[in-house]
Amino acid sequence: MAKYPNIVITNNGLNLFAQSQGNGQLIFTAMKIGDGTLNIGDDIKALTNLKNPILTANISNIDTSISGQATLTAIINNSAVETGFFAKELGIYAKIGTNGTEQLYAYTNAANYADYMPDKNTPVDENKIEITLIIGNTTNVTAIINDSIIYLTKEDTDKNIAIAVAAHDSDDSAHKDIRQLINDIIKNIDLSPYAKLLSPEFSGIPTAPTASKDTDNIQIATTAFVKSLITDIPVPVADGIIAQSLDTWGWIKFANGFIVQWGQSSHPASGDATTFTYPLSMTTVLSASLQRYSTIALAEHNPTLLSLGTSSLTWVNKGINGNNAATTSLITVIGVV
Repeated sequence: MAKYPNIVITNNGLNLFAQSQGNGQLIFTAMKIGDGTLNIGDDIKALTNLKNPILTANISNIDTSISGQATLTAIINNSAVETGFFAKELGIYAKIGTNGTEQLYAYTNAANYADYMPDKNTPVDENKIEITLIIGNTTNVTAIINDSIIYLTKEDTDKNIAIAVAAHDSDDSAHKDIRQLINDIIKNIDLSPYAKLLSPEFSGIPTAPTASKDTDNIQIATTAFVKSLITDIPVPVADGIIAQSLDTWGWIKFANGFIVQWGQSSHPASGDATTFTYPLSMTTVLSASLQRYSTIALAEHNPTLLSLGTSSLTWVNKGINGNNAATTSLITVIGVV
């Protein structure tokens, strides 16, 4: 999945948290994923919903065994995704009491580190997401769990087997009966229908376990395994626009990495150098242009570029005869991300 940074509790989440420290029951209701982009100046704590929610991942488990913490588990897949998207943002929703109103409790955004979620016509493996949240001193915390989407993972299976084996081994009366049962079964087994371990010969439609995509050993590769690898082969895309932010400080990004960015930058009358930070950092800067915009500055004053970097540039408003004046420049930068 995407590389999400630390999750941030919103103002609404802090309010729910405060109520849960009293008599309110804190109920986590859902985990949602979207493709919204955080703009410069956005305050995560002030968000009340995802920028563009697309997929709801129902909660399959909640673990409050560690004091002051709640770990939520959700399993997601793309079976309900109509159009593929970049899974940038993730939000946890909660409410106080069964009759409470669901609110955005916590939020995080992977931005450029998001993974692409294809539509349902390209099935992908289920992904298990675990999010740990601080719940303070409250013990009255739960989650709405959809039993229909609970998956038994290998980790869960191994844990349950270990518990069952330990309980069985501690039972003094268990092993004697099991040994006798095994011996009786072995005596009556007809092995003729089964293949030999050495150079076996199969007939019909033999099956085998399907390995994970990153498996690299000598085990059998099933048709399902081969199909999953073929599905992951990148599909070439045209060099068109794939993302944009049409704002005063905006940008347009193309599939081949080419990007055009723009913005306004104000320069004081003192004549000091001014730094303009691009909306998005780049790996390579191809060109930059500055155009005087403010009508307050004298006609002979022109913005002059001092330095050009991959995340910002520095400029100064220079006038004839050393005169300085406050002005605003329109800045355009072209490069590659």
